[in-house]
Amino acid sequence: MFSKLNNFDNNGTLDPIISYYVGENSYPFASRDDMVEQMPLLKKKFTDYKLYPNASVKYFFTDDRLKNSQMLKAEKVKAYYLENKNNKFEFRELPFQAQFSPVFTIQSLDINNDGNLDIILAGNLSASRAKFGYYNASYAQLLLGDGKGNFTYSNQQKS
Repeated sequence: MFSKLNNFDNNGTLDPIISYYVGENSYPFASRDDMVEQMPLLKKKFTDYKLYPNASVKYFFTDDRLKNSQMLKAEKVKAYYLENKNNKFEFRELPFQAQFSPVFTIQSLDINNDGNLDIILAGNLSASRAKFGYYNASYAQLLLGDGKGNFTYSNQQKS
């Protein structure tokens, strides 16, 4: 995911345009209705829904406006934890099963009494927009630690 950040509609507030790429072209992630709600000036450009699905971000704004925008890029869209190694933090990716749903709460403790910290994850999100549905593919998850910073998913029946 990428975001262009600028005051596109000159109303004094920054407008993030979250987009995705197909080849060399970026397309807005938001629907036409969401974009028009954020920046009413776009209603003149997209009077109906025909043009919007195939309109790249370049079609929305002038080259100068886009060139002078701040570009933000999400490179890691996964569940990680930060491990402190000699006062330097390292990203450590959590197992595949931890990627199914948003993680909002993490608790570390030794669940199985083996002397190693384990992790309990909890998440889900039901307050999303109706068109995206709920992000609820997860019950709380137990990840068992090996003491070396690695974690293994413990299936729901066991945990």
